[in-house]
Amino acid sequence: RRSSDLMKGGLITRRHNEVRDELADLAQMAYGPSAVRIEPIVREGSNEEDGLRADLSVRGVYQNQIEASLDIRVTDTDAESMKNRSVLQILKSQELEKKKKYKKACEERRWHFTPFVCSVDGAMGKEAVGFLKLLKNSMQQL
Repeated sequence: RRSSDLMKGGLITRRHNEVRDELADLAQMAYGPSAVRIEPIVREGSNEEDGLRADLSVRGVYQNQIEASLDIRVTDTDAESMKNRSVLQILKSQELEKKKKYKKACEERRWHFTPFVCSVDGAMGKEAVGFLKLLKNSMQQL
């Protein structure tokens, strides 16, 4: 594979899917396989602009029998376009972007929404840290 292909999304998609799949595996251990879905439909649509899919949903995280929908972003906080902001500012603004896109549609389905934002270096947004704490607590209760 050429490096230009990686810059067009190959490596970015792989990073994203690795985070999604790892979260799904951990959630299955904590809540059971039937509680976890990959790429659930949040809002039906006739095309990609109308429809909306999350990356992952986990039933029972915040409330029994209620879906917690997650959308993941793995970002390079060292990118040239982000050089004038701190890592925390970048992660927080990306969490807000995700909420703007997904929160209302999730609420219409009576789901919770969690933006799972992290950097390629392992820094995590506040919401991602909170979600992982809940996973850890659920796993400790097993």
